[in-house]
Amino acid sequence: AGALAVSAAVVPKALFPPAPAPSPGSAAVETGSRPASTAALAFAAPTDGQVVSDDEVEVVLDLQGGRIVEDTSSELSPDTGHVHLVLDGQLVSMTYGLVQVVDLRGAAHGSHTLQAEYVAADHAPFDPRVTAVVRFETEAR
Repeated sequence: AGALAVSAAVVPKALFPPAPAPSPGSAAVETGSRPASTAALAFAAPTDGQVVSDDEVEVVLDLQGGRIVEDTSSELSPDTGHVHLVLDGQLVSMTYGLVQVVDLRGAAHGSHTLQAEYVAADHAPFDPRVTAVVRFETEAR
């Protein structure tokens, strides 16, 4: 029983050591933690598995519990921000609208992943992140 008690006290600390404290002057000390958002984000278009045959795709997002603002600001609120769009790992748009067109002329035909992220008014992510992902196909053009 004594060995079990010692193991219960020592093994978790050995397997999961505490995270080191941030050093003075690090971003974590200067900016503090990121705010959480009240929003939820989803794609209305394109849909998962959709085949796109044009040189562009219309992106329509559904944002619940959040509001798009045009101004960049360090005054952060959990319900105001912008949307960033990432196509196959590359940022393609930092937008202030929920409907837009993404140019596909530089994209190879085949499978693509589009991620939308609702970010705070300073363009940095909320914590936890507010994202939506959709996968679609393009035909040879």
